[in-house]
Amino acid sequence: MRLCGTASNSASPAALGAPAAPVLAALPFLLLWAAPSTALSQVGVKAGVALSGYRATHSDERVWSGEDYRPFLGYEVDLVQDGDGLPDIGLQIGACHTITLFGPLALQPELYFSQRGVRWEQRELYNTFYHLNVSYLQAPVLLRYQPFPAWAVRPSLLLGPYGGLRLTARRTIDIWGARDSKPVPNVRAFDYGLVSAVDVEFPAWSRVWMVELRFEWGLAGTLSPREDFTDLHESPGRVHLVALGLLIGHRF
Repeated sequence: MRLCGTASNSASPAALGAPAAPVLAALPFLLLWAAPSTALSQVGVKAGVALSGYRATHSDERVWSGEDYRPFLGYEVDLVQDGDGLPDIGLQIGACHTITLFGPLALQPELYFSQRGVRWEQRELYNTFYHLNVSYLQAPVLLRYQPFPAWAVRPSLLLGPYGGLRLTARRTIDIWGARDSKPVPNVRAFDYGLVSAVDVEFPAWSRVWMVELRFEWGLAGTLSPREDFTDLHESPGRVHLVALGLLIGHRF
């Protein structure tokens, strides 16, 4: 099946420009949600907060080695980095569409605006703070297992992959009250990984509500090494994004 139209009227991705990329990526999910809710298909919204951070692995030794982020973020983190940094707190807002497959199994595509990042602090000597904040448009596709659909309070397990498009990436440095903020160009435009979650649905105030605890493990190298710092290490390794979120929502 193909879309009607002529070649002269079609627009290439380059002509649409970078701001159109998130919209194009979200289009299949928006079409899924366009269907009305039925007994076998339900639309919901979720919102909450997530703790996120980065884990660095050495590609040769395959061990954790998160003590040096200079190959990825430059000398700006030299005075403040400590291990893998402090978790950052960000928003996660989006929607889901649950489509029953058979019995207790369902397919659940989702779409989220998510804030991720990491913080470093060095208070004692330098009174310096470093904050990396990245926002994504994330699209998980999860398999949902709900073993007791007839219960009033219904637990479920969810597992599946996600893909994410970077929307913004900025770093902020505060040194003795003097603040500087600028974009970080080497945060990769695309991220992907795995999602596992546990949620509970329950009826209240004539609606079906849900509370969810989810964990995201990034499989992509979130940060690309900077060309002017790769000579510091023969193999700087990879940096993975991890997040733990608590969401609440309801189904229509």
